[in-house]
Amino acid sequence: MAGVTAAILAAVEQYNRLGARPTWRNRAWAWWGARLLLEAAIGVAALALLRSSGIPASEELWGWLAAGASGPAIVRLRVLDVGKGAQERPIGPATLYEPLRGLIEDQIDRRSAEEQALWISRELLPTLERHQPDPADLADLVIDYLRGRRGLDAAQREKEVQYVEGIRDGTQSAQVKRESIARHAAAGLGAFRLLDRFKEVEAMRTESQLE
Repeated sequence: MAGVTAAILAAVEQYNRLGARPTWRNRAWAWWGARLLLEAAIGVAALALLRSSGIPASEELWGWLAAGASGPAIVRLRVLDVGKGAQERPIGPATLYEPLRGLIEDQIDRRSAEEQALWISRELLPTLERHQPDPADLADLVIDYLRGRRGLDAAQREKEVQYVEGIRDGTQSAQVKRESIARHAAAGLGAFRLLDRFKEVEAMRTESQLE
């Protein structure tokens, strides 16, 4: 149970850290597995230490959960940091853990970014051009998405809205507008599910027009 708890927390953390569209492709699944196994092993090790201490909580469910949650936090502890910037290295329990976790996270991030780039160029943009929605409709959808996001502060939200409005009201061709808005929504805003849903709606609209 300690290992499962640590793995679940790691999966949530890793998902929230991603800057690209999550994927299992491009062998990202192997690195996701490595990330979860690393944290699960730490959770199990924390439980083993708890049991060796003879504390009664080591035999209780809440103690297992606590070990799974606290283990990964303990191995991130730093006594001090040596170096500056990219050369900074932690001294303490994190000495071995941080570089290993960083390597795994970098691989997940890289592979997700590669798949996102392919998804945009090979799937998203061709689908939009096949159905050719009005760029204004796509822009308004993204703007509504931005206004519904609580995670953005007012200044950042307004800046993004103005950027999308600038594309919508610009003099570029409809195709360029669609591509620019879609790329920004996917790569800049992380609105993957919104664009997937928009693709589905546009496909249904096109089918209904052909019937």
